[in-house]
Amino acid sequence: MEQVRRRCERWIDSLDIPEPFDVQALCAQVGNRLGRSIYLMTIAIPPGEACGLWLDMGSAYVLFVHERTSRLHQDAIALHELGHVLAANESDGSGASAGPPEGVNHQLLRRLVPDVDPTTIRRMLCRSVYTDPGEIEAEMFASWVMARASRRTWGPPRTWTPPTPEAHEIARRLTTTFEYHS
Repeated sequence: MEQVRRRCERWIDSLDIPEPFDVQALCAQVGNRLGRSIYLMTIAIPPGEACGLWLDMGSAYVLFVHERTSRLHQDAIALHELGHVLAANESDGSGASAGPPEGVNHQLLRRLVPDVDPTTIRRMLCRSVYTDPGEIEAEMFASWVMARASRRTWGPPRTWTPPTPEAHEIARRLTTTFEYHS
C-alpha cells in the first residue's frame, strides 16, 4: 500500500492541476506527456455496472464515463480511469499489455469488439472488484486529485464529443450491450 501511495503522490505532484478545474484539460496535459491523445466520452450504463472504463486504442486512449450522473461524479470517474492509464504507462513504459488484466469482464469485451484485432485495442478495463490493487490505486489517485481540485474553482459546463467514428461506434455498442433505457 505504501508503494501505491508513493506512486499516486508522484503522479499528482507532477501535474499542473488546472484552475478552474477542468478534467478535460488535465487529460490533455497527461496525454501530451504520454505522447497520445486522451478523449473523454459519456455512455449510458445501467445501475450495478461499472461507472467507467478506458480503452487503449494504440494511438490514443478513450475514457468512457457514465452519462447519467452529476458532473462531479463524471470527473471522479474520469480521474479514476486516468489513474489506470498512468499506471499502465508506468508499468512497462508503453501501456501495452499481453491481454486484459485480472478483473476485466471478458464476455463484455468480446461482445463490444468482436471484430477488432486485439493488437488494435490492447486493453479494456471494466472492473468492479475494488479490492484489486489497481483499483485501489486508481481510486486513490482520483480522490487525491479531487481533493486538490476542491480547493480551486470548477470550470464551465462541457460537451462530450466522439473523437473518431470508431470511438462513436464503440460507445454505441456499449450502450446497446448494457441495454439501458431510461
